[in-house]
Amino acid sequence: MEALLSEENFYKMTDYIYRKTGIFLELDKHFDKLSKYIEARCKVIGADSFRKYFYTLRFDDKDGSEFQALVNGMTVNETYFYREKEQFEVLVNRILPELHQMKPKGQALRILSAPSSTGEEPYSMILHILEEARIVDERDIEVVGIDIDSTVIEKAKLGKYSDRAIHAIPPGVLAKYFKKRTLGYDLIDDLIGTVDFKLANIFDRGDMRKLGKFDVIFSRNMLIYFDDASRKEVAMTFYDMLNPGGYVLLGHAEYMSRITSVFKAKKIESTLIYQKQSFYRRNNMPLVIFVDDSETALASTRMVTDSMPITVKQYLSAVDALNEIKGGMIPDLIITDMNMPVMNGFEFLQGVRAHPSTARTPVLMLTTETRDELKVQGKALGLTGWVVKPFNPAQLKQAISRVLRLA
Repeated sequence: MEALLSEENFYKMTDYIYRKTGIFLELDKHFDKLSKYIEARCKVIGADSFRKYFYTLRFDDKDGSEFQALVNGMTVNETYFYREKEQFEVLVNRILPELHQMKPKGQALRILSAPSSTGEEPYSMILHILEEARIVDERDIEVVGIDIDSTVIEKAKLGKYSDRAIHAIPPGVLAKYFKKRTLGYDLIDDLIGTVDFKLANIFDRGDMRKLGKFDVIFSRNMLIYFDDASRKEVAMTFYDMLNPGGYVLLGHAEYMSRITSVFKAKKIESTLIYQKQSFYRRNNMPLVIFVDDSETALASTRMVTDSMPITVKQYLSAVDALNEIKGGMIPDLIITDMNMPVMNGFEFLQGVRAHPSTARTPVLMLTTETRDELKVQGKALGLTGWVVKPFNPAQLKQAISRVLRLA
């Protein structure tokens, strides 16, 4: 048999895994594990080369079971009850009471655990809610756990745990909600089924849409396995899945502020949480958003607008601004720079016009260029007007006042 996994084949395989799951495997960290998995799997399916295995994976895996087995073999599911328990304390003592006051009566509070592994995290939520949450008698609370690994989902549904998994649970709570067996512990029957476990791929938009909207998302120690692009995609998926005012909690080594600026970071004692903003206007003043990749330029515009009767939000990234529009923000005026990396002013304008809520929102574009072809392109895309750089504060103030018809 030829050597199954060369360096070239490693990159071919990991690229395929990345495109389907967002999981980024590194040569120095994961080569041996992937090589051993493929060798063992080839013996099971009767493949005598990497080429045959890879062909089976890509073209003969009609029900997805072979790829699922690969994912199961490569993912890490090390966890235990009450891990980083401070976050559960913040959940029951601060987040849920706040959301309980905000949410209309009769609507359940929904919490997502992603990934949920074998159930320790979502069941830790359940235990804290039962033991500490004062709202449990007044409000239905739904907990959903998802994972890409089918094996751990099935284990989670059984509610059977090792001594290591339960080692951090207080003795009184353990005695109340678990039954001791010869090796390990079982959840009591009343708790089985209190978490709705589902097989889902965080990068499959269809899977995620089916789950519905949530008020809280726990996603701890998953993003560390992704590259920057995948982290950003997951963050925006969470943003779309959250109700306005909802929260995301990450692992202690993960920081949403390094991924995207669409969430507001809050620190409660030693715990960082990230909130999806509800877009309220200050004293019902018009909402104006500025988009410019230059912090200096944004600071200059802030000096102009601070004295104006408007609410201002600023973005260094057109992508972030567009995602907030998709998430529910409806500005009264958009002012964007022309030349920006990743997404330029015209591309941003196209996205703005494509969204129903901003199809007619006035848009001004800042530029140092005044070529006729740019004016024609801007007009075709529905641009309201131009502000030519360099401009003085009075010119910008006049342009905003004219569009918003401020006194």
